[in-house]
Order: sequence, then structure tokens, then C-alpha cells
Amino acid sequence: MNAPPPQPTSTGAFQPLNSIWNHKVLVILIAFIVATGGTYVAYIKGTAVYRATAVIYVAPRFANILGETKELEFQSFTQFQNFIKQQARTINRYDIVYEALQRLGDRRFGLWQQPGETERAAAERLQRLLQVRDVRDTYLITVSLDSENPNGLDLLVNTVVEVYLEKTKREEIYAGEDRMEILLERRAERVQRVRELTQRRNELAQILGVTTFVEGTLNPYDTLLIEGTSAVLAAERTRITAAAELATYDEAVGGETAARALSAAASDLAARDPGLNSLKANLYKRRSEVLEQTTGLTENHPVRRIAQRELDDLESEVRSASEQLIAEKSVMLLEERIARLREASEIETVLRTQLREQQDQASWFSAHYNEALDLTNEIARERKALEAIDDRFEFLEIEASAPGFIRISTWALPPITPVSGGRTKLAVIFAAAGGILGLLAAIGIDLFDRRVQTSRQVQAILGFPPLASFLDPSPDPARRALLSDQMRQLGLALRREHSANGVRRLVVTSARHGCGATTIILDLARELDRQGLRAIVVEANLLMADPRYQGDPARAGLIDVLSGKAELSAAIAPGDDRLPDRIGTLGTNWDRLVDCRRLPDLIERLLEQYEMVIVDAAPIRLSADTEYLIGFCDAAWLVVRARFAQIGEVKGSASRLEKASPPAVGLIMSGLPIFFGGGYYNEILKEYRRLLPKEESKWRKRWRSRSATARHDEISAQP
Repeated sequence: MNAPPPQPTSTGAFQPLNSIWNHKVLVILIAFIVATGGTYVAYIKGTAVYRATAVIYVAPRFANILGETKELEFQSFTQFQNFIKQQARTINRYDIVYEALQRLGDRRFGLWQQPGETERAAAERLQRLLQVRDVRDTYLITVSLDSENPNGLDLLVNTVVEVYLEKTKREEIYAGEDRMEILLERRAERVQRVRELTQRRNELAQILGVTTFVEGTLNPYDTLLIEGTSAVLAAERTRITAAAELATYDEAVGGETAARALSAAASDLAARDPGLNSLKANLYKRRSEVLEQTTGLTENHPVRRIAQRELDDLESEVRSASEQLIAEKSVMLLEERIARLREASEIETVLRTQLREQQDQASWFSAHYNEALDLTNEIARERKALEAIDDRFEFLEIEASAPGFIRISTWALPPITPVSGGRTKLAVIFAAAGGILGLLAAIGIDLFDRRVQTSRQVQAILGFPPLASFLDPSPDPARRALLSDQMRQLGLALRREHSANGVRRLVVTSARHGCGATTIILDLARELDRQGLRAIVVEANLLMADPRYQGDPARAGLIDVLSGKAELSAAIAPGDDRLPDRIGTLGTNWDRLVDCRRLPDLIERLLEQYEMVIVDAAPIRLSADTEYLIGFCDAAWLVVRARFAQIGEVKGSASRLEKASPPAVGLIMSGLPIFFGGGYYNEILKEYRRLLPKEESKWRKRWRSRSATARHDEISAQP
């Protein structure tokens, strides 16, 4: 028989909350006994405990003297909290508590160190018992020490705090003394290095004849080279200009054009010559006078002819003087251009020679000058490093005596009254231990219980999930509705098997008596009748007969029919509103167990009247007849009651079922509890309670009745 999809169970077998709830009386009893005994022990053994406490203040900012530094700043509040926690872990450090005990000298033997105890053991014990806590949401750290002896307790705490403050002062600026020594060594090295570099730079200055070396500007030699190059270029341009001017007037170079240009330039100079112009003015004046004398004279007049010759002589003289002057100017211009070209060429040659000499020395000068520049830069870097070293050394030297982060807020005072008697703590410990023991006992009882707790355990043994799972019966309407629905689902599953696989003979057995198999069978048969499938139940449990099968005491039973003493119809008890049609055994006769071999014929006869025959068999572990019945039936069901059947009984029943080899096997779980604290069925019941109509509880009815009576009495008492 194929089982329907398994419904999710509440939880596994281990249910701590459920175990505690089920055994709550045991838990309370154990807790009460242990707490009561513990209170008595605490009262007898408890002693007074004294406490000395010192308070340390941790500032969020370093109290500087010279100035602030990023090294001693917290970048966030989280870093400050971590710093407080780190200081709290530092106070009871071994070297601090050990030095504190050493400072006490011989007094430590009376205050702390016990006879025969080594110094290390005493220091470790003090380290372990010191209570150092950072006070939440404050800047304070408390250092406390509890002891049964109040004498010198404050001195011990204050000595530890004093040693801590001294060490913290030295450690606030981490490795301050070592860093100052390193700075002094580095400063001496830097000063010696500056001296060596300065001496070398002075030597280069004397060689180069330069007093200053500045990075980013041209060195003097580069300036000299630039000026020389500029002078050569200027001389070259002057030479080119002179050559061009010479070519303009030199006929040998420029040809006829040059000759005309020279003649034009000479003529222009001659035209501006004062001597020539003065000569021309005198001659032109004389010409004017001669012309005046010849005015009115004919051409053949002797005076006119003399005057004409004089005029011709004057023109010839002017022309001759101009030509001579032009020739002289031409020669002068040409010689001037040649002299200028020669001068420009000589100057260019000299400048080029000087430039080549300077360029030849440029690499030597540049190498030494660059070396001097490097020395200047390195001297600047060394001096800058010296300034940084001096600033750092001055900071460390001054800030070493600064107040810093840590300071004392309150020294420990001699304890006067005990903080506790020790009894309360012991009593609380015993009470807590009692509660824990009670809880463990309740959990252990269910943990080591060999009874089946959940359907999941049975599923692990049989290898298949249950066909149906029934809860414990209860007057709760929601649980009754759920049980009714579960039975309806089981009836539908059996009807499907009847229709699909032809299951008509069903044997129902159990792991042991009391698993509720008979109740499930009777309710199932009644459900099948309601669903239109006629069913009859046959009681075949000869070990323990159920009175619900008997009905009429005079009615025949199964044993009578099998022995031939009664007809089959006489043994059938008709059904009613509560019970289906059924046949009881009506007795437990061990001698007639063999009569069950006639049962197959009887069932066949019943199948002529009914569509389903359900056989209520004895537990399969206790009766071989159950195995016999399974051999000729269509299916076999095993009923297991949770928290009743033993795991060994379930395993034995499973072994017997495997040997009987029925065509189909099913598992029915009954008596499943609702686990405390939740679970699948708990949620289902909540849904049922929400959907079902709410019934008025008994206490509410009683309260309403009393309220009505009180109101009636009050009205009756009024006048």
C-alpha cells in the first residue's frame, strides 16, 4: 500500500523545552533542594570580602606643552575606545604587578605574599585577582582588589597604580629615550656631512671663480657662451650686410647694374657736395651776368660770340668738376664698402675663434659647476634634515614631561565596610546550579527514555513514513476537529487503495497492547461507512478481548462461528451511531487459537456482504496467529503509540512484519503529543482554533453566574 506524502512532524526526539515542561515539577523540586542546601552552605562557609578601588582618568586628547602633533591624536572614537581597553589590559601586566610587590619590600609578606609562595606565584596571583574595568560611557578605568583581609589593601592597589602610571608615562611617547639617542647620533652624522660638502663646494668656487651656485638659473659660463654666440651671429650678419653692399657697387661682381648703382650713388653724393654746389652757384651767377650782357645782341655781334664762348667754358668747367667729383665719390664708396667687408670678416673670425675656445672649456666648467650645484642641494637637504631632527628632539625632550593621556583620578582608600559577605554569591551559585541540574535532569529523562517519542523515530526503523499520525485525544474542540480530519484522510487513503489496488482484506496489529489500534479500527470502519464503503471489523485478538465488540451478551462470537456452533449472521453485531458492524471473539480461549485457520473462509463469506473487512489482530510480537492472518490478507497496518511503545518492541514488530511479507505495509502513529514551544501540529491547531466558533469556558460561565447573582443581591438590597 503506497503511503501518502508524509506530513511534517513537530521536531525530533530531542525536545528540551517540551521535556522541561513535562517534568516541571521535578525541575522545581531539584532546584528547590539544591538552592536550599546551597543557602545553608553559603551561610556556614561565607566570609566578609573587602574591596579597595582606585580610579584612573584617560583623557581623549594628549595634554601637550609645546604643541600638538598628529602622532598623539585619535582619529576616531573607536580608536580611543580601543586605547582605553588596551590600557585596562596593561594595568595588571606581569612586570607592573611584580615591580609593585618589589617596591613594597618586606611588607609584601604581610600584605600579599603567602609563606612559602614564590615571588612569581605571588605576582601571578595578584595579576589574576586584580579587577580592571573600563567604566562604560566615561573616560575612567577602575582598579579594584577584593580580599578577606582589609589591612594594606589600599596600599597594594595604589602601588600597582603608581608603577603603572610611571611606566605609562615612559611609554606614552613610544621608546622616547631610544628615539632621542638615535636623533643625536643622526644629528652628529648630518653635521659632519654638511662640513664635508661645504668644504668641497668652496674648493670648486675657487677653481671656477664663482661665489654662488643657484639651481634653476644659467651658470656664468653658459651666459658667456650665449653672449659669444650672439656676438658671432651679429658679426656674421654685419659681414653679410657689408658683402651685400659691396656687391651692390662692385662692377666685377654686379656687372653693369652695379656700375650704374655706383654711378648713381656717387652722383647723389656729388650733388650734395658743398664745394661743387658753390662752384656751380658762382658759374651760374657769371652765366647770368653774361646773358644779361648779350641781351639784345644779334648772333653775329662780336660781343655775343665772346659771351657765347665764355658760357661754353662755364658749362665745360661745371661738367668737368662734376665728373671728377663723381669719379672720386665712386672710388670712395667702393673702397669704403671693401674696408667695411674686410673689417666685418676680421671681427667675425676673431669672435668665432673665441667662441670655439669657450666651447672647448664648457664641458669642464659645466661638470664642476653642476657638481657644485649638487653639493649645494645636498647641503640644503642635510640642513633641512637637521632642522627636522632638532625639532623632533626638542619635541620629545619637552613632551616627555607633559601630563599626557593618563592621570590618577582617585587613589584607593582603606576599606571600612565589606562589599559582600560572600554568602549571597554562594547562594546565587547554588541556586543557579540547582536550576541547571533540574533542567538537565528533565532533559535527561526524556533523552534516555527508550519509548518512541515521534513518528520520525519509527520511520527511521521501518524505512517508510507513517500513513497517518493521530494526536492525543482531548476535549479541545480544535484537537477533536483535527483528529476527525485525520481519520477522514485515512479513510480516503484506504478507499483509494480499495479502488486502485483491490485492497479488501486489511489486518491491523500493534507494537503492544494499549497502542489504540482497536479505537482507530472502529473509527476507521465508521468513517468508511460514512464515505459509502461498507466495512466490517473482525476482532481476532484472542489475547485481550475488547468489550466494544460484544454488544449483546447473548450474541455469538468469532470463536463460536469458527467452531461451527453458530452461524455467521448471528455473530455480526449491527452498527450504530458510534460503532460499525463488527464481530467479537467473546472470550480468550488459548486452546481454540488453532480455529483461526478457518478464518479465511469466513472472511470470504463476509466479503460477499461487505466491501471491506478489517481484522483487529493481536500484537504481532505476541501472537503467531497475526502472522498467519497477514498471510492471506491484502495489506497489514502496524499501530505504534508515541510515549508508550518501546523502541525494541517496534523493531521486533518490524522484524515479524518483514518475515510475514504482506503485499502492502502501512504505519499508523497514535498518541502524538503537541510539543511545547511550537511545531507543525501546534500551528495547525492554532488555525483550527482561529476558524472554529469560540466556546465559552467553564470559569467564564461561573464568573458570569456569580456576577449576575451579585447584581441581583445588590438590586434586592436597594429600598
